[in-house]
Amino acid sequence: MPRKLQVAQDGRGAFTTIRDALEAAGREAVISIAPGDYQEPITIRRRHVTLAALEPGTVTIADPQRKDAGISAEDSTVRLEGLVVRSAGKPAIEISGGEAQIIDCAASAETGTGVVVRNSAEATIRGTDISDSRNGLLITGDEHSRERPSVEVENCSIRNIAEDAITVRKGAAAQVRLCTVTHAGGRGIHLDSANRVSIEQCEIAHGSGTGIEVRSYQVTIFECWVHDLDGIGIVWGERAGGVLHSHLVENTAAPGILREYLWQGQIRVPARRFRS
Repeated sequence: MPRKLQVAQDGRGAFTTIRDALEAAGREAVISIAPGDYQEPITIRRRHVTLAALEPGTVTIADPQRKDAGISAEDSTVRLEGLVVRSAGKPAIEISGGEAQIIDCAASAETGTGVVVRNSAEATIRGTDISDSRNGLLITGDEHSRERPSVEVENCSIRNIAEDAITVRKGAAAQVRLCTVTHAGGRGIHLDSANRVSIEQCEIAHGSGTGIEVRSYQVTIFECWVHDLDGIGIVWGERAGGVLHSHLVENTAAPGILREYLWQGQIRVPARRFRS
């Protein structure tokens, strides 16, 4: 049975810091966290841990030195629930291997990446807001070890991102459903050598770059709405493969949907805006 521990900065819990609770928890624990601003980056290695806010949205975890990820989990089974996680330059949340559930959280990373899932991790990200970061969500395999993550992303918002909002690459697999991507400075969704990716019932809007760029095989794009972009709505790369079905692309740069293999070798995004 996992140990059940409580953290409260005012001393009403068993511990006043999350780190102290983790040190006392052993390898398996459920840690409930009272409202507060916890200026302590959290590192979890080879454990089975739940970190849950007693009141969702009232617990902030950050690195006061601005050098580390807000929460980093390696080869662990973790559940993060109702937390606000911040960083500057490093990922707000970083999952490397193991299994993870990120539920009803918020992540921001300034010049870093909001959420990173890498290596062989299996993750579910649901109801989470990723914002105000250089890159939003990065799902990436490792080309040297051939480890490949698999991630389900559902009912999430990725917004106010300086570069790419969602990137899936290097053999990673992902299912992205019912998500909104808005105000990305780069691409809304970028699939680069990914493996088995489905983008379903998502909205990509009000960005400066391409809405969805596909350079991967085994891709399904279903019932997505891509609109109001400075770049092309959907770029289907010359080496891309899969199904593009029941989509709506409007108010983007011409030609709206670009299939590179039908474009006579021209793959640059036109600079001017196209309105349907």
